[in-house]
Amino acid sequence: MRHTAGTYGNGNPDDYLHTQRIEHTADGLAVTWFDGSTITLPDGAPKIDLPVIPAAFRRNVWKRRAGGGAANSRIAAGFIAEAVGGQNEIRHLDGNRFDASIASELPQPARTLALRESSPNYVLSDGEERRIYRSPLEPAGPMGAQQFADIQWLVKAQSILVNSPKDEEPIAAIVDECARTGSEIIFVLTPSLTAGFLKSRVLRSPTVRVLIVAVDESQFLTGG
Repeated sequence: MRHTAGTYGNGNPDDYLHTQRIEHTADGLAVTWFDGSTITLPDGAPKIDLPVIPAAFRRNVWKRRAGGGAANSRIAAGFIAEAVGGQNEIRHLDGNRFDASIASELPQPARTLALRESSPNYVLSDGEERRIYRSPLEPAGPMGAQQFADIQWLVKAQSILVNSPKDEEPIAAIVDECARTGSEIIFVLTPSLTAGFLKSRVLRSPTVRVLIVAVDESQFLTGG
């Protein structure tokens, strides 16, 4: 029997930064670029939101890859399916407009709600530790008839992985449509959505059969 699965989330390009040296200091992360210039960045967490992206970041990008939980999950699933010879379909729907790097790596079929442009995140690594500096998130555009049609296309899948979504309106629509179709949802919880919304629309939904949450990101649900 042919099985159709789906993935949903917000993809973004990950830009990897080329550095000469990275040092932990009392003031933050001291970075020396290959031209000898330096910058001190916030430190203390694996993922850090920056209000403004430094111009030096864009000058020191050495490679770009697809990023975002759902996009990476879909790409990995494609490799697994190819390795085991699977003939089942995996549909991907993205909340952001595809960046060219994401479009080139995502297996088909894939669609986008195009609620916003995908802004790059910047990856800094010294070989042992990795920091991701995230671009400011633009407000989502409005949902219209095409967006709801694309959601109906997605929920024809029997199982859907929702990984690190950023916007409440499409998630509410996916949960409601899955309640209608009987599709099951595997949901990766992150602080990108408010605790109130997750508790009222996701955690209480019978269509959400599996919940995944990182221990270090679970406090936002309990206020801890």
